[in-house]
Order: sequence, then C-alpha cells, then structure tokens
Amino acid sequence: MDKSTFSQVLTLLLVGIFIALAFLWSAGSDSSDLMATWLAGHFYGLGEFDQIYPDSDDVFTMLPPEKWGPLLENTPYVGPVFPFVYPPVWAALTSLIPDYQAFRSVAVYASLVNSALLAATGILAWRAAQSKLNPAVYILIVYAALAFTVVGSVALLENQPQILVSFLIVLAIDRSRAGAQVLAGIALAVAAAIKIYPAVFALFWLATGQKRALAAFMIAGGALGVFSILLVGWPLHQEFFGQLNAVSNTSLVTAISFNLNPFLIQLCCVDQIVTVRPFEVNHTPDPTVAWYYIALSGIWIWVMRLLLLATIAWLFRTMKYSDTQTRHAVIWPLATILIALQVPLAWSYYYIPAIAFLPSLIDNLGVRTGTLTILAVTVPLSLPLVPIFNSIKVAPVGFQIVGTLAISAMALAFYLASRRSQRRVVT
Repeated sequence: MDKSTFSQVLTLLLVGIFIALAFLWSAGSDSSDLMATWLAGHFYGLGEFDQIYPDSDDVFTMLPPEKWGPLLENTPYVGPVFPFVYPPVWAALTSLIPDYQAFRSVAVYASLVNSALLAATGILAWRAAQSKLNPAVYILIVYAALAFTVVGSVALLENQPQILVSFLIVLAIDRSRAGAQVLAGIALAVAAAIKIYPAVFALFWLATGQKRALAAFMIAGGALGVFSILLVGWPLHQEFFGQLNAVSNTSLVTAISFNLNPFLIQLCCVDQIVTVRPFEVNHTPDPTVAWYYIALSGIWIWVMRLLLLATIAWLFRTMKYSDTQTRHAVIWPLATILIALQVPLAWSYYYIPAIAFLPSLIDNLGVRTGTLTILAVTVPLSLPLVPIFNSIKVAPVGFQIVGTLAISAMALAFYLASRRSQRRVVT
C-alpha cells in the first residue's frame, strides 16, 4: 500500500470512527432543541398557531409557549423545554411527524445525520482551505476540537439545526472556491432559510466578484421565501419577525451564549439583569440552574448594529483585496466568528465552521505556534470546565465570559494568520 492510499484509508477510518462515536454519544439524548421544532410543528398541525412562538415580542426570555409543558408531561420526555425561533415553514414541515414516539425515532436518525454532517464539515474545510496537512491529521484535529468542546458536543446532544447550517456554510465556501458558484449560492440560501444570519455572508461574494453565487443565493432565497409564505401564510411570518425583534431587544446571558452583547452586559450591568429559571418537565428542576436577560436600550441596540455594520464593511474590503488562498483558509473562518460574535444572539455551536478551519492555523503560523494556538483557544471551551468556570463568581455566568474570550482569541489568531499569509504572498 503506497503512502497516498494509506492516507485515504486512514482518513476514511477516522471519519467512520467519528461518526460512530458521535452517534453513540448523542442518540439517546433529550434533543431539546430539535424537540422545540417538533412541538411547534405539533401545534401547527392542530391549527393552534398562537402556540408556535412565545407570547412576548418585547424581550426574549427563552421560555416556551404555555401549552408546551403540559403536553410533554404526558410523555417520557425529561428535561428543559426551549422555544421555537425559526421561520414558520419548518414548523409546517415538522407537523408531518405525528406524535412523540415518531419524534423519538426521527431524533435517532437526526443524531446519525448530524454526526455525518459534522464529519463532512471537517473534510469540506480541509478542501476549502487547501491545507498542506495530511487530511487524516487535519480532520483528527477538527474532530477532537468538536468532540471535547461545547462547540460540537452540545450541538450533538441537542440535535441542533445549526449543525446543518454550519455544514451548508462551509459547503458554500468550498464550492465558491471550486467555481461551483450556483451550488454555493443555493447552499447558503438554505442555511439562511434556517438561521437567517448566514445571509450576511452572501455580501462577500460581491466583494470577490462571484456574482453568479450571489445571484443563485438571491434566487434560491427568494424562492424559499415565497414557498414559505404560500405554505403557512403571512401572519405567522409576522409573528416570526416579532420574535427576531424580541431577540434584538434582549441580551440573553447563558453559559454558552458566546456573544459580545451578554459579555458586555456581565461586565457593566449585572445589577439590572433578570433571572430566569428553565421550564423543565417530568423531574425536579435544579434550583441552581438559571439564565439571565436584560432589555436593551435603544442607544445600546444601535451602537451594536453600527459596530456590526462596520465589521461587515471591514470584512468586505478585506475579502476584496485578499488572495484566494488567504481568503478561504483564514479570512472566511474569521468572518464566521466576527459575525456570530456581533449578531443579537449566538451560541457555542455557531462557531462550528471556525473550528472546522482551525488546522489551517498550522499552515499559516507553523506547527509549533499553530498547535499551541489551537490548544489555547479550545481547551478553555472544554465541556468539563463549564461548572468550574461558572463556580468562579467573577460574573453571574463565568463560562460565558471565558467562552467569549476564547472565541475572540480564535478570531485574533485567524486575523494574525491572514496578515502573515498576505505578507508571504507579497514577498
């Protein structure tokens, strides 16, 4: 067996092992985030449209509609109940799952699919980055970082739709580099139809002259929007936009809301935050578990929006004037981090695309510096460290502070790698 064949076999073996272990880890989980989508679909199927989204359009408390808890009390489900904050078309499609038992079967299949999507995301990132690392080494680093941090592990346990969104974002980056602009645009459009914020990334194709990718995104996104409105009607979309407005008006502080908004709130406005206990069913809630929120002032909201716009403008210019290799290996992952840090609400799993590109730091910073940097930004995000950092009373939720700092350090690492890569191209 020659070296190339051995590398391919080893890569496939690592992919298979990761999928198997990820599936075993997640298949029996509560799938709380996926459960929210099923509950929204259940009440959509009943025609109780007022039970799809939470009542309040003023602030986002992360508490579900009132009928969700009583429904689950008649099932074996044990755990927290979260609200549905996705476009209503997904509730309509999920209404085809008839009952709780059917949902549990779907959740098991979703665990398998999500495990495979995470594995594929690492491979796509290796290809998009054109990394010099052996593919087996590259994906081993990615899989370890996903498995041992809250970025990948929590997403798997919750069967988070963000896994699919992350896969589609990295697929769009990979296909845009390969010249398959139409597929890139369609992939990003589907991602935006699930989580909205990926739509920002389409602007960068305008900067890089990939107009067909942008056109495909707009056409596919428009078609999905029309389909959604025709299927579920406009009133539910208005309710969805009301939820987005509530999210924009709120800073939600949880252990894994790695985002600039809650980070700053914990530093300056702790005395104003409101405590929320999670809505849990079929067991006695832990009285020490809580999250926090604060209604943001108009000035705060607009300052954060202007900061986001300035970041988008900077990324637009950086994308435009960077070479292809630098752009795809380090600036695209940098963009996924900076946008997620500044949108109104982001969770640990929003950084799956960035983790998938982490090994490219070794290409740009060298083996020693790159490896140490990867360890420095991932070890603080380890799942076992959550209770330890939360017990340090420097803030209501200490791990949120640590996580946001670690993610910011990751952004800085990609930025420094981009500067070094650009200098290498110039010389």
